[in-house]
Amino acid sequence: MKYTIAEICRITGAEAEGLHPGTDIDGWSIDSRTVQPGDIYFSIVGENHDGHRFAPESLRKGASAVVVRRDFSLPNEKNGGLLRCDDPLETLHTLASHSRDEKGLRLVGITGSCGKTTTKDITAAMLGSSLNTGKNKGNLNNTWGLPLGMLRRPPGLDIYVCEMGMSYAGELRRVTSIARPEVAVFTNIHGVHLMNFKSMREIAEAKAEMLEGVPPGGVVVANADDPEVMRIARRSGLRTITFGVENEADLTAAGIEDRGIDGLSFELKLEGRAPSVASPLPGLHNLQNVLAAFATCVALGFAPEVMMNGLDNLDMSPARTRLVRFDDGWTLYDDTYNSNPQALRLTLETIKRSNGYERHIAVLGDMLELGAGEVEEHIKAGRLIAGMGIDHLIVVGPLARHMAEAAIEAGMNSASILIADDKKATLEALDGQIRPGDLVLIKGSRGVKMETIVEELTRRYPAAQGSGGGSKER
Repeated sequence: MKYTIAEICRITGAEAEGLHPGTDIDGWSIDSRTVQPGDIYFSIVGENHDGHRFAPESLRKGASAVVVRRDFSLPNEKNGGLLRCDDPLETLHTLASHSRDEKGLRLVGITGSCGKTTTKDITAAMLGSSLNTGKNKGNLNNTWGLPLGMLRRPPGLDIYVCEMGMSYAGELRRVTSIARPEVAVFTNIHGVHLMNFKSMREIAEAKAEMLEGVPPGGVVVANADDPEVMRIARRSGLRTITFGVENEADLTAAGIEDRGIDGLSFELKLEGRAPSVASPLPGLHNLQNVLAAFATCVALGFAPEVMMNGLDNLDMSPARTRLVRFDDGWTLYDDTYNSNPQALRLTLETIKRSNGYERHIAVLGDMLELGAGEVEEHIKAGRLIAGMGIDHLIVVGPLARHMAEAAIEAGMNSASILIADDKKATLEALDGQIRPGDLVLIKGSRGVKMETIVEELTRRYPAAQGSGGGSKER
């Protein structure tokens, strides 16, 4: 999006200092490390940092302006100007919200404990077959990232699909007041972020905050297989379209053929129709995500048959169910973006159903943000792993160690388990163990940075021909 300095001041109430009112701004940043010449930098104040510290650095890197509090002093900086305001974060929010209204943007908001990014990617691909569609990138889904993503979106979009995350009560209320989605999608509610909540009910109530921003005439898309989702959907008073597999729903699936990591096929049942669908996404959990995307398209007035081509043109976010096939005959399943007990269980079930591989190897890192029950959740995961047909298990991190110990107690051969001290030890173990025909899963919470193992493996091993230079996005 592009605004002049004068327009930004008019919209937000900020006051310009050392800036020409006609200067165009179309680059937006909240991180001085990523500032590009001509950007505007917002000096966000958080619990543990103050972005004003990096305002001088941003100007030295060529930012056209920095947004700062009115009382901020910036001596001896001559390479850029200031936009003074009461609160840089509120200024970011106001500008993003204005951009949505001014451009008449239609918006879909997706939240949930698991699957929201994948559902976003599928939905954007489906809608992209008929509309000029955009989506928020990476983890730009919270009170800082979502408005930043909205300002960075390309001009001329018909519709914008965004995941909306939260880590604490009140965050989604703030995010949805900016986005105001005409379709609110709830994938599921599970016990993640329990470090900030006491119960699943509290998590559900925090997710329900998204409904407060849905305008009159908006639609809720709800997972009929999730009782907490259905509880908050029923009380919304909004038109609701449901999807599911286990319970009665508006959109459901029959004749499901699950091929593990190689995808699945099914008949999409909706109002007496049953078109055949082939999805490249692995696992039955991704069936729910595909159904949620179809339901979202129906909520927007599109027939599923029209949207089906989008499944052939998926642009998936990095480190989510990505397959990398290598020259020497083994396959990497990269699911390193995040992990929690439910997501890990579903991924392990997908691996178990994946045929045609000599051995299944799981490289698992800590699952974070599980609150007081974090050790017990890792113990439960270890017991689960012992019954999943995993041939070799490598764990990384102090919490993941409990997985390994519990797997041994549950009967898994200790000789097939390695508790790695660090990622270097993990790579050394894999180098000495991988052989043709192996399927290697790598998964862990974002804070553990398991993606660094994937990056090193794809650097060391040549990719199979046609795999896109080291990866095949799925």
